[in-house]
Amino acid sequence: MSTIFSSSCYSVLRAFVFVIFRVLPSTFAQPATLPFYDCFSGSASQKLSVDTVYSQIINGQTLNITILGNASQQIVASSANSTSLSTLFTDATTLTMNTFSNNSALCDSLLPPSPLPPLGGNTTYCPIPAGQFALSTSIPFNTKNSLTTMDTELRAVDPSGNEILCLSVTTTPLHPGPLGSPYGNAHIIFWATIGLAATYWLIIGFARIISAWNRGFSRPGPGIWHRLESTGFILASAISGERLSTSPALMRFCSPSLRDVIFHTQWCAALAMVAVQWPPFIYPLLSQTAWASLTYNITLNANSMHWNPLNVQPYNPPSDFADQLADPSSVIYIDQSIPNTIFLLPPNTTTGMQSFAWSVGVQP
Repeated sequence: MSTIFSSSCYSVLRAFVFVIFRVLPSTFAQPATLPFYDCFSGSASQKLSVDTVYSQIINGQTLNITILGNASQQIVASSANSTSLSTLFTDATTLTMNTFSNNSALCDSLLPPSPLPPLGGNTTYCPIPAGQFALSTSIPFNTKNSLTTMDTELRAVDPSGNEILCLSVTTTPLHPGPLGSPYGNAHIIFWATIGLAATYWLIIGFARIISAWNRGFSRPGPGIWHRLESTGFILASAISGERLSTSPALMRFCSPSLRDVIFHTQWCAALAMVAVQWPPFIYPLLSQTAWASLTYNITLNANSMHWNPLNVQPYNPPSDFADQLADPSSVIYIDQSIPNTIFLLPPNTTTGMQSFAWSVGVQP
């Protein structure tokens, strides 16, 4: 009976693991829809308005950003009044360090809606009439940059130098680890803090027992009862810490204590709950200290929603660009089979406690 039960449990567990690893990747295999900050400061009559920003990391080497929007006027590559071209400026920074900067012809990565007109003798589709447009840019990426936040500013000017586009997007790449862990190496913080707390607990417990050892065996006597009585005195003295408190050497040896480790870990978790403009990478890191504040991705509310930071919004591109976004030869191509590895929070999430709760995985 036990053999049958064990084999059946193993089969069920194997099937469950198979379903998990088959279903979860497909859930995240869509581009991330990023929030963006509109930094445009030019004339509204010349503005390229942005509606949607998609992003994905390709082969762990390239961060691709695709923009869909509307132009208020015709977009031209050059002008008879200027020798300059319409230019796209791409600048990426991590904290205060400039990690990437590039200038390119705007029309090289700009497309009108479908159906695409014939190129003729041109190499780009400019001039593009007022209306819908799609724009794409790529930034070199290294998997070592996981769990860091990169701010990317895209700014475009026309041949006369007038600003026609400016937006800023923030991306925090993750490197998922085994067993479905979305934060990967960030779990080092989780296990390090727990390990440190457990180590101090064992050291202090050992010091309490050693200091109370003579307390119990100072009561000699024959028989098992006297041995049990001595053991009881040792445990009582160790728990109370009466002998530990009389030894300055042991007190110095056991300071800081388990309480201090937990207090400092709680302080790290409390920092993430403060509603200031933290860089987004703070939340994947400091959410690993949530255990000290007894916060987990478990709730008693049956209607509460759990959150995975790799969840993406449904991918529904406009019909005028759907065929181009699915065409591998297009400059705005988006590969829907690539799993998302960009840290995301639900739309309209505020900084501080809300972001911390969603990062842990529980609804605030």
